[in-house]
Amino acid sequence: MTTQSPLGVLDANTLQELARVICGDDHLYYRKGYEIAQFLERAGWQQVPEYDGYRMDWTLARLTERRDDPTELAKVLLRLADPREYLDEPEQLPAVVSAVNAFLIHEGVRLENPGGRPRLTACDPSLAHPGNQGPVELRAAMSDLINDQKMAGLLQHRLDEARTCYANGAHVAAIIMLGSLLEGVLVHVAQLRPAPSSSDESEHGAVSGIRCTFRAPNPYTTRGPQGHSLTSTP
Repeated sequence: MTTQSPLGVLDANTLQELARVICGDDHLYYRKGYEIAQFLERAGWQQVPEYDGYRMDWTLARLTERRDDPTELAKVLLRLADPREYLDEPEQLPAVVSAVNAFLIHEGVRLENPGGRPRLTACDPSLAHPGNQGPVELRAAMSDLINDQKMAGLLQHRLDEARTCYANGAHVAAIIMLGSLLEGVLVHVAQLRPAPSSSDESEHGAVSGIRCTFRAPNPYTTRGPQGHSLTSTP
């Protein structure tokens, strides 16, 4: 660990995972061999050798060469969280940051980019627990919950925004986005359910002369679903 960065000498397994993210394996931002060398130069490395060999092996060898210099490795991590690295695929940034933090947290460090300004912050390694994988599970199940592809796309966007807010420390904003997501799912489910019959309403819906009437909003509005209203029965 240095005064400039909370990063220390990284474990060999951590370096291997870092090389995997840089290469873009597992559906992350893919880089060809020569693009990896260019990436290291954009990160601020000097005297990067010409690429030659297999992507993963070459990248891991370069990281291992500078393993004892945390400042150099910090440059690579910060560049991975730089929005300018993903101008052609901006949606990849949250996924890359999440992938890095999945293993970096075991080193007692987190990668963040509040306001598009990447930084490394110290954290408690005990925060690495299975609950951190919750958003990934929810993302995978979204298409199973929503049959309407347009609605599913809108709600998936809400989920991605919530994950971005959470990753950048905007926890209140993340809660708001998740509330919008949940409301959208409930509206979708309500629209699929048949309207209650008059007999069902008289048995279950009418209480002291008041009944609940569902007002279906436009599910595709950018402001999100609006909820319910109460009307009096004659």
